[in-house]
Amino acid sequence: MTPEQSQEQKSLVDRIIAPTKEDEALALEFLEELFALKDPIKLEKQKTPEEVKIIQQINSGLSDFLKLYGIVQIKEMSPEKIHILDRAQLNDEQNNKINSFSFRGRYFPIKQHIIIIPDGSTIADINIMVHEMLHAQSFLSFDVHRLPAQAKAGADYDTVKLSQRRVGLKVYTFLNHKPIDVFRALDEAVIEELAKEFYYKFVSKLPNTKDIFNKAEESKKEHEIDDSDVTDIQTENLSDGSRREIIWSSGYKKERNDLWDLIDDIFESDKSGEFQSREDVFKLFVHAQMTGHLLKLGRVINRAYGRGAFKFLGEITKDTHKDDNNLFFY
Repeated sequence: MTPEQSQEQKSLVDRIIAPTKEDEALALEFLEELFALKDPIKLEKQKTPEEVKIIQQINSGLSDFLKLYGIVQIKEMSPEKIHILDRAQLNDEQNNKINSFSFRGRYFPIKQHIIIIPDGSTIADINIMVHEMLHAQSFLSFDVHRLPAQAKAGADYDTVKLSQRRVGLKVYTFLNHKPIDVFRALDEAVIEELAKEFYYKFVSKLPNTKDIFNKAEESKKEHEIDDSDVTDIQTENLSDGSRREIIWSSGYKKERNDLWDLIDDIFESDKSGEFQSREDVFKLFVHAQMTGHLLKLGRVINRAYGRGAFKFLGEITKDTHKDDNNLFFY
């Protein structure tokens, strides 16, 4: 049921939990049909040849990058599965809604595609794309509650009763009939740390992104900014004749700081000799993110903090999708 079982990648799905083998097979068929869909979404802009090449090069770069962490099963995202919103088509009300969002990109596990909302900086948009493509590389599993035999890819999948079970470190559950992502903050921290590392190691060198990267780095030097979190800075001329600086930076700063505090505690309390560096501990988080193997991570966290610490960590890093009801373009 995983992509490695076939030379042709048919979906991004790693596991399906279903009442029967028949339900599992039907669910997998349904998800494969959704993955095969490559139609544009509402308000999507047509990609330029340059953008297509960038996506292809990021795919290739991610394959090499994740091998550094021992991840060899790579899930490729074709350019058709990455949708870039055309903000020029939006009216004022739609732009105001987008400006209120807490994100500029989103990976949708059921349809197994990505939506990018351009934010005025090409290099920042590329960084967001990398972040979401790393989410797509992560472990993905579903629960089947009820799957009608007649359901096809064109059906309203709300009626199919598939629910996300695991996406990376995130474990999905329900509270008052609303989806809750346990470990969401931890998941986003790991993904953004990986995206930042990929940015400096690979985006800086890929044929179709290195010039964009270098231009952004030159702009940082001109503004005397020495902060690896900052990806771009631009100066905007305002109507009153004044100027303002717009800065784009890596996201989830608090979550990433909390992650490294957690890593420091694990490393400093380790008596087993299992970890030779903080980076070794981080690799454990990445391995759990990409393979879905949480047991070792849970054991290490409980060993550092005491019994029940892993469960408590999930509780304090949970979140809900507060923006989902406003996704008018989806």
